[in-house]
Amino acid sequence: MNEICRMSAVELAQNIVRKELRAIEVVDAMLARIEECSNVHAFVCTVAEQARQAAKKVDQDLHSGQDGLPPLLGIPYSAKDVTNCAGVPTRYGSLALPAFLPSEDNLAVSRAKVAGAILLGKTATPELAHKAFTYSPLSGLTLNPFHPEVTSGGSSGGAAVAVALGMGPIALGTDGGGSVRIPAACCGVVGLKPSIGSLPDHQAQDLFGVTAHAGPLARSVADIRFFYRELEGGHIHDPYSQGRRPALRELHSLKGVRVAWLLKCGNKEVDTEVERLSKAAVNTMQDLGAIVEVVELDFARLEPHFLVLMESRVARSLRALDEKSLSKVDPSLLTHYDRGVSHTAMDYMDALSERATAFRQVQDVFERFDVIASPTMSAPPLAHAQDPHGSVIINGNETGRVRAEWYPYTMAFNLTGHPAISIPCGYTNSGLPVGFHLAARWYDEAYLLDVAEILEKELAVPTLSM
Repeated sequence: MNEICRMSAVELAQNIVRKELRAIEVVDAMLARIEECSNVHAFVCTVAEQARQAAKKVDQDLHSGQDGLPPLLGIPYSAKDVTNCAGVPTRYGSLALPAFLPSEDNLAVSRAKVAGAILLGKTATPELAHKAFTYSPLSGLTLNPFHPEVTSGGSSGGAAVAVALGMGPIALGTDGGGSVRIPAACCGVVGLKPSIGSLPDHQAQDLFGVTAHAGPLARSVADIRFFYRELEGGHIHDPYSQGRRPALRELHSLKGVRVAWLLKCGNKEVDTEVERLSKAAVNTMQDLGAIVEVVELDFARLEPHFLVLMESRVARSLRALDEKSLSKVDPSLLTHYDRGVSHTAMDYMDALSERATAFRQVQDVFERFDVIASPTMSAPPLAHAQDPHGSVIINGNETGRVRAEWYPYTMAFNLTGHPAISIPCGYTNSGLPVGFHLAARWYDEAYLLDVAEILEKELAVPTLSM
């Protein structure tokens, strides 16, 4: 079982097509691994019988010699429990909101199915995916695979833990402020947030104000690429997917790649070990021929405006709940709700104005540079006891609130819409993973993945032993 669970998606695909592994063996191994690791609370449910039936169909098609088989044939994956999967309840990590039974797949799930991937189940999320710590009233605390006392990140914490511990080679998360990249960094895996519109969300309630995007997590950039290329592409109901994509720039080395280096972005502190490891990563890029230059951007200042947009959505999502139902809501989400109902139209318009300013500032950087590099977060995974609304202690100093001081690097690119990825860049002296963050121009995911994969191979950070 463990040998199968250690395999990459690319390796599994090759073995299944060559009939060296049966799809049912792969699915059974992953389901057994999910059961074995149930104590970490990565999954809220599995669809075991559905997955086994899909795997048997794959094996039958291969046995009959059917032509034109899809590229992800038999590859197991999971979906975060804010993502609609037809016939599977969407619970949003909530005991207060009624479960929703969708009749239609989210577009990413639909495309994964067409490409031959097999859904294993739904992964844990904080309630309404509202914070960077994966705890919810529904599924409890999702444990970090490296240390039981620190967070797995969020809000796609269940997805990151599932991938790190071999409960599927790929997971589908969502990212509204870093929610794919933060848990990827906390759990030592890779996480991609695409551009707005690259992987459309045709079910989004606010098509024009969207800041959250579906994105994959995996143990390697190669697996991210393998999965993501089957998901991306426009959709008639997504306004941001209507434009033309840039011409593909095939990249075989980092020689001449222009890198804007951002150690801080308005945050007060960077943990000394995070600084050491992220500087080593950007120096490696330079050693490989990249042209690195320090730039200044203040992303921390965006936090109050980010919160206005986010909290307004939270208020809308919870507005129909009565007092009894509201008492079941995660207290940290309830704080956002209380703020959200007090935001004015002027607050909202000011936030949109600041979002536009941030976009222009990042676009100006991309006039001169190919990628923006930074730490994924200013510190390693924080303790479970960290107050999501409280001040963060970094290098022994009290800094400020979590979004502005721990992950301003990720939050900003949800507002500007640019694609971004987190890859592992090493471990602290206490064995906690640290992520390195790269962002690129809109719709330039292929170029971003090339840069990330070249750097990943050179850094050669070992993955978690299973």
